[in-house]
Amino acid sequence: MKINASRIILASGSPRRSEMLKNLGLNFEVIIPKVEEKAHIGELASDYVQRNSRLKLDNVYNRIKDSLSTDSSCLIIACDTVVSLDGKYAILEKPKDKDDAFSMLSSLSGVTHIVISGVSLLYKDNANRIKTSTFSVETKVKIKKLEEDEILWYIDTKEPMDKAGAYAMQGIGSYFIERIEGSHTNVIGLPLCELYTHITQLY
Repeated sequence: MKINASRIILASGSPRRSEMLKNLGLNFEVIIPKVEEKAHIGELASDYVQRNSRLKLDNVYNRIKDSLSTDSSCLIIACDTVVSLDGKYAILEKPKDKDDAFSMLSSLSGVTHIVISGVSLLYKDNANRIKTSTFSVETKVKIKKLEEDEILWYIDTKEPMDKAGAYAMQGIGSYFIERIEGSHTNVIGLPLCELYTHITQLY
């Protein structure tokens, strides 16, 4: 992936997002946003992740804007990903503890759910002009029927504890994913194809 920016900033502490960008051969820096992520009553999951990604973007931009060179370009990438049981309101984020992880995985067992990512971008060109973009991507994921002992074993691996929806498609949890419709990288936490398309539209 070729990006026309002299400085690229990933506004995320997610090691999975960092790994995906590294695998594309990009040189970037990580700045972890400092924001509160809390859904509003009646807020759609797609609106929630887009709002969170904008909050992360704004937080990081406001912290580093004084250090940006006026005659060089910069791209900031912010993202938020959740799992939704119904694709609308039933939002599953990272589990609070093992009981929460068990509840999440039990609710996902044998059903199709939606993984939704909100992405916000800020591009500053070498003439100091700024453009922004925010979008969301949805992927359908079908989980096989999970037995209770499978769920308990998986939780004991500790993999679910820092993952939205309490599973990782790119890890041990890949074996119980029956079917995916849409972006695979979105399920990991960053929809790369859509990301690149929106970045090129900012130039």
